[in-house]
Amino acid sequence: MFTAGMVPAAVFPNLRQSFPAVAANPCCRFARLPDGDSCKRSYDGFAAADRTAPRLLFWRTIIVRFTPVPLAAYVVCILSCAASALEKRDLTITAPEGKSVTLRVEVARTEAERSRGFMGRKRIPDGTGMIFVFERDERLRFWMKDTPVPLSIAYIDSAGAVREIYDMTPFSLAPVTSAVSVRYALEVPQGWFARAGIRVGAQIAAVF
Repeated sequence: MFTAGMVPAAVFPNLRQSFPAVAANPCCRFARLPDGDSCKRSYDGFAAADRTAPRLLFWRTIIVRFTPVPLAAYVVCILSCAASALEKRDLTITAPEGKSVTLRVEVARTEAERSRGFMGRKRIPDGTGMIFVFERDERLRFWMKDTPVPLSIAYIDSAGAVREIYDMTPFSLAPVTSAVSVRYALEVPQGWFARAGIRVGAQIAAVF
């Protein structure tokens, strides 16, 4: 599989200097603890197994440099849309008191989808969110790198119970870590859980 690390320096001598992100590993929103196999992160750098972001950036670079401008813009747009399109579902959450609310969520299932998350989103409407689905129960750690909108995150176990809720600050690199092993993480605009009456002990109805 072709990756940025395989680009011959003699062919594209300025690629790594002009686009350091191609040479570096991609950003991602979460890390598993301890040292999961998908996104192992330190605070001054990171290593990720997923290479979708560098591949897309590399091909966008080649397209822009060597394709007529109108066609290049069109193809880059198609690549961007393909990378960002996520499944959408209605998620019902029931508070401990029995009140239920419905949230429209994007579902991040793959490594690439989970790694990107809400990065770069400038607007997340109230009543919407993103649920990150993992293959097994584990402790998770999220941060807000390149994420400009304040969020709240709920860590949810495999039985659908909300175990923890935290607020997260835009662009913060401080990790927000689950205290227990969980299966899902649900991000919403900051304060939505409180406004909707959702707290620890609430239950999600959908099975992912």
